Amino acid sequence: VFASEETFLPGNFRVRLLTAPESAVTLNHGFRCNSWYDIISLDRTENSFSFKDVERNSVEIQKIIQDEIDLFQGDSTKVFIGGFSQGCAMALHNGLIFEKGLLGGIVGLSGYLFPQTNIPESLPPVFLSHGEDDSVVKFEFALGSYQRQNLLNRPSVSFHSQPNLDHSLDQQTLSAARRFVSKLVKIK
Repeated sequence: VFASEETFLPGNFRVRLLTAPESAVTLNHGFRCNSWYDIISLDRTENSFSFKDVERNSVEIQKIIQDEIDLFQGDSTKVFIGGFSQGCAMALHNGLIFEKGLLGGIVGLSGYLFPQTNIPESLPPVFLSHGEDDSVVKFEFALGSYQRQNLLNRPSVSFHSQPNLDHSLDQQTLSAARRFVSKLVKIK
């Protein structure tokens, strides 16, 4: 079950915030918490998390993306997806594998790209940001995951690194993300 909140902003701009389902996380000694996928270890390999969980939860996320596109009479370019940490990895995965048209954009904050995620030739606009002092998702790991298939060199991809930022957001990151989205849509 996914909980979501909807916020309506001026200028027909709508934000839908998804909350990861509650599940047991191995790294947290099996305690249940909101998590898109089980994290088994921090060694950052394909076996350090459950990709089956990623795929299972992606089915629901893909349905939600399609529901939003349907609200715009099938115009996928009016739908953006984004997230922080695990949400970033899920947003990138779902935004890149979505097969029913390019989305308006993907915003990924303090996360990474799954090794299993296929990067298509045609990409929606992508904004990535990461703190250089991130103690949870190391900057070097995130950067390395984004360098697969020359993702960072694609013209539609923008990468923003933030000095002295741990695993969090700051005003510079939020401003950079807002500038990215503002260039693509008109926000009143």
